[in-house]
Amino acid sequence: MITQKTRSIRYLFIVIILQCIIMKNVLSLFLLATMFYACTSTFDQPCALEPCEGNCLFTIENQIGMTKMIDCYGRQGIVYTNPQDSSMIILLPDEMPANLMTDSIQVRVCGYARENTLPFLFPDPPGPLAYQFVIENIELE
Repeated sequence: MITQKTRSIRYLFIVIILQCIIMKNVLSLFLLATMFYACTSTFDQPCALEPCEGNCLFTIENQIGMTKMIDCYGRQGIVYTNPQDSSMIILLPDEMPANLMTDSIQVRVCGYARENTLPFLFPDPPGPLAYQFVIENIELE
């Protein structure tokens, strides 16, 4: 025989299960929306860089590169392959963010390149082109 207490417990159990299902769907939608937002970066848009002025040689917009210690300058730099001729380019930022001071971090960068006037710490054979660089925007790729 089913008592009123048993019915109440069953009803409560059904309500809890329905709430869990609803909450699971809400949580799933929230997680899906969060992942979608995280995957759609504002960096997909071109950087809004001003034209080169003064000692600026060229601008770099949305360039993907890899962080690397450039020993001959004693600095952490960003290395990338020039899409025009497949040559390697080294960017030596004036200020590198602290979280990027290790090698092999893939980044997307925008900024201004200028002639490299940094002295060598030790003699180095000619290698890739190196430019000093002002970072306007940098993100993990």
